[in-house]
Amino acid sequence: MTSKEQVLEFLQHNQGDYLSGEEMAAQLQLSRNAVWKAMKVLRRDGYVIDAVTKRGYRLLSQPDRLNVERIQELLGITHYDIRLYQEIDSTNQEAKKEAILGAKHGTVILAERQNAGNGRRNHKFASPEGGLYFSIILRPEHLKEQTPEAIMDMSLRVVKGAIQDVIGCELTAHHNDLFLDGRKVCGILTESGVEFESNLLQWVVVGIGINVRTRIGDLPEDVQEVAGSLLDGDCRATQPVMNELVAEMIRRFDGEMK
Repeated sequence: MTSKEQVLEFLQHNQGDYLSGEEMAAQLQLSRNAVWKAMKVLRRDGYVIDAVTKRGYRLLSQPDRLNVERIQELLGITHYDIRLYQEIDSTNQEAKKEAILGAKHGTVILAERQNAGNGRRNHKFASPEGGLYFSIILRPEHLKEQTPEAIMDMSLRVVKGAIQDVIGCELTAHHNDLFLDGRKVCGILTESGVEFESNLLQWVVVGIGINVRTRIGDLPEDVQEVAGSLLDGDCRATQPVMNELVAEMIRRFDGEMK
């Protein structure tokens, strides 16, 4: 564990309390200079850390960033194969490649940004920072029903329920989209692979894009009038929720399997 990770963990475990640099250095067996450097890096990464003379440091808020270890900690188990990318062309494209190569049921591909995201009928899906981009590989032997309608219904149920539990939003569904106060905040795309000779389903990829903290101004002009974000309305996401949303969606997908 790096000095930065040690200091962050210490601040998180004592969030709300002031901690002197001397105390942290002694308990973590680091130099005072190493603690100071770690604080500087954490602030650069978006952590808000208060510093008061003779009292010490206090963690005020954390950036809402995806973290695989945190997701696995929330799930309580570590056997899920979760792969995180800062930027990718498309989580669905990556998941399809991995499915063809034999990736196991439940493999999850995450990204903080997509530069070539797609929706239905190959429409572009704008994917700036602040959104949650999630694809999961499902194998047919684990599915209760294998029709496209059943898989989409399940996916909508999973995502809507996860957002409801984690953030408290009341969403409405239409086709493969979820809306908050009449504005689209989530799109779902399901894709599959079928063996040509037998016509048997080999894999399903469910791709989910959620505008969690998306700034509407970062979206293309032609969608700004219809798009929304979970930052809007009564369910304003003031606390970090990205990892909680991912964990809850995985948990709910798992609960939907045979």
